[in-house]
Amino acid sequence: MMMEDAEKVATKLLAIVKAEAEQRKMTLLTPGAAKKTEYAEQAAEVRLFWSLGDTAAAVMNTIALWEESRCMAVFPCAMANAAQFGDTMDKAIERFAVGIGRSASKETIAAKEQRICVDIKAAPTFYDKRAIFARRAWPA
Repeated sequence: MMMEDAEKVATKLLAIVKAEAEQRKMTLLTPGAAKKTEYAEQAAEVRLFWSLGDTAAAVMNTIALWEESRCMAVFPCAMANAAQFGDTMDKAIERFAVGIGRSASKETIAAKEQRICVDIKAAPTFYDKRAIFARRAWPA
C-alpha cells in the first residue's frame, strides 16, 4: 500500500473545504443588488436598534423622543415595514431579526471553515487529516 504525503493530502482537502464554504456562502447571497442591499440595511437597523438600550421598551422610550423625520432617516426600513404591517418599529426590527437568524450566516460558515482548516493542518498524519475531513459538518 502506497503511503500518501500528509501535506499533499492537506492541500487537497483544504481546497475542497474552502470551495464548499464559498459555495455555501454564495447561497446566502440573493441574486440582485437591491435585495442584498435591503438585507444589509435591515441587519444594520437591527444592530443600531439594539445598541440604543437593553430592552425593546427602553429603546422605544428613547425613540419616542425623536421627531418622525429622524426616525425615518435612522430606521427607514423598519419604519416602512411597521407602516405596512400596521404596528411599531420594534415589531419590524423583531421581524428582521427573525429573518436574520433563520439560517447559517456567512460568519458562521466562515468560522466553521476556519475550524476545519485549522484541524486539518494540525492533524499529524494523512489518516487523521482525512478523518477530520470526513467528519466535517456544515451549519444549516
